[in-house]
This record gives sequence, structure tokens and C-alpha cells, in this order.
Amino acid sequence: SISITNQSPYRVDVYYDDGEYGGYISTLEENESTGINSFVGHSFFVTRHGVKEGLFADPDTDHEKRLLFSVGQRNQAFIVPKNAAPS
Repeated sequence: SISITNQSPYRVDVYYDDGEYGGYISTLEENESTGINSFVGHSFFVTRHGVKEGLFADPDTDHEKRLLFSVGQRNQAFIVPKNAAPS
């Protein structure tokens, strides 16, 4: 299993990345976490709640990247950072 913790100021929706539109998992408030049964190789992404607008780490910088969580080991913990925001 994995955990995802939302440290951003946004409500976020967590999706399983199926290579298309994603499969909805849950909604997280600021500082809320969820545990997900998963396997190595699975990927997840987060969007702003209700609008499916992707969130990015380090927005408006040269290091901006879309938040995509790829499971590489069991019991992995992922963080939606405080500075996450739409692009």
C-alpha cells in the first residue's frame, strides 16, 4: 500500500493513472492523508477538486513539473507539496 498526503492549500482529487482520464480514488483536504492499496508500477495524479485541473510542484519556475506519483516500492509515501498549484 501507499499513502498520499495533501500539504497544499487546495482540496485535491486523487486519481489512478490509467493512461487516459484516470480513475477517481478520493478527495483530500489540506493536511489530510489517504492510504491506497497499490502495486509497484502503478501511478497516481492529483487535480484541483472538482475541475480536474492538474497541479504542479514549483509552479512558475524552471523546475515546474506536474505531480505524478509512480510507485517504486511497497509502503511508499507521497506528498502534495505546500507550493503545489495549477500551472
